[in-house]
Amino acid sequence: MRRERRLIIAASVVALLVVTAVRADAFGGRRFQGPPAHDGPGFLRGIETILDLRLTPEQQDRIQAVLKKHRQEMDDARKVHREARRNLRAVMDDPKSDEAAVRKAFKAVAAAEEELAVLRHTVRREVEGILTPEQREKIRNKLFKHREGIAPPFPGPAGDDAPPKG
Repeated sequence: MRRERRLIIAASVVALLVVTAVRADAFGGRRFQGPPAHDGPGFLRGIETILDLRLTPEQQDRIQAVLKKHRQEMDDARKVHREARRNLRAVMDDPKSDEAAVRKAFKAVAAAEEELAVLRHTVRREVEGILTPEQREKIRNKLFKHREGIAPPFPGPAGDDAPPKG
């Protein structure tokens, strides 16, 4: 029972962290720009990382409460985003659509993505507030390595080769 609970919490935290690490591309561009930074299936490697954090029972309870508190809000925001993207594709596929219609549909997608980003940030900060400094550092290093595996199309600033501190 305790192992199952840990796996559920681990999977929830992994899902949260993966969601914050991946940026949706409104135009459906290339999603993968290089090999993954890990050598195994992403989901299982993520669970390994969470289990490596060795969350205490109290941390598990608190993280579960944070995720539960924001679940409906996140589900609603994802639904709005999904519908906005569908609408944008429909507008772009419609030969009668003009530039103004495309711009309006795109702005709806951008607003939905903005709302998701804010919610993800809020949840992530609440979860990080529960972790010890060592656990936060493990997560930051893991996210940094993950992001390096799917690097953006343009290089970052010179000397930007380490995970941010803080």
